[in-house]
Order: sequence, then C-alpha cells, then structure tokens
Amino acid sequence: MRSRFALLLVVVAGCGGAATQKPADSAAAKSGDHEGTASAVHLPGECVDPAVDGDRHDPARPFDKHVQSDVRDDDLDGDGVVDMFVKPGWACGDACRRSAYVMRGTCGHWVGTFPSVDRYEALDTKSHGLRDISTRPRRVEDDGQMHCYNVILRFDGEQYQTAKQRECECKDEGAKCTAWNE
Repeated sequence: MRSRFALLLVVVAGCGGAATQKPADSAAAKSGDHEGTASAVHLPGECVDPAVDGDRHDPARPFDKHVQSDVRDDDLDGDGVVDMFVKPGWACGDACRRSAYVMRGTCGHWVGTFPSVDRYEALDTKSHGLRDISTRPRRVEDDGQMHCYNVILRFDGEQYQTAKQRECECKDEGAKCTAWNE
C-alpha cells in the first residue's frame, strides 16, 4: 500500500512540471500579464445577451432605437472565441459609443463602454487578462472646434478605463499627435 501511495505522489508531483508553466514567448508573458490562460480572467457581472444589455450602456440612446452588433474579429481574452462589440443602431455622428463584451458561449460579460467612431482596435498588450483597446474619438470642445484624440483603454478588472490619451490632428492618414497624457 505504501508503494502505491508513493507512486501516486510521484505522478501528482509530475503534473506541476514544465507543461503547466506559461511559455516565455506567449502573448501574455510579453505583455506583462501574469494571470495565465483566458479561463483565469475574472469577468464582471452576469453573462447577458449583448444586443439587449447594450441598450443600458448608452445614455444617448433614443427610446425607440437599439444597439446592434458591430462585426469585428477581436478576441479580447485570448480564448480563441471572437468577442462582441455593440454600436448604436441610429445616427449618432461623433457621439457614438461602443460597448465591449467578452463572450462565453452565446452570452457575454460587459467589460466597458467607450466613445468611438469606427476607428478602434484591440492591441497586443493586456491588462488584467484582456487586450488593451486603442480608439480615436472626436468631439466638439468648448471652443466650438472639432478635436480628435487617440485614447488607450485598459481593463481594470471590472471595466475598461482611459489609461492615457493625446490630441491628434483630425485627418485619417498621417495625423500628428501631442505627447501622451497619462
């Protein structure tokens, strides 16, 4: 009996070896994310239908309009499943807001809402297990002029928050930007 117990200990101890360690060249290791796999990411709130829940996160939504899916191929948590963004299903001009959901099966966990026109992307860097997002919102400021920005959003464990931003020229190609304001 003692030899079987010893054999069991050897087998169990062997399970924690190199096979379970994160490779040094993984995306998570490169980004400084030390949480491991996508399943280790703590997701806030209930798992919901993004097309229904998205209406709650846009205060500018007309009462008779609803959000719609924004077709993307971004996988925010690295689990191999495309996550969902919803956008306004109405004309919103420069006041558009997107909501992001990390999908689990047919439902998703809301992880944040951010101002954006169509120019945003998931970056290779991660915060708390989710890829950072770069967006290019624009808005009319107190001076009556249109101002364009580049904003980096990071997941804080509950939702995406502005990590840094800078003002940029309002043109599509070759826009010059100020230094980052963190």
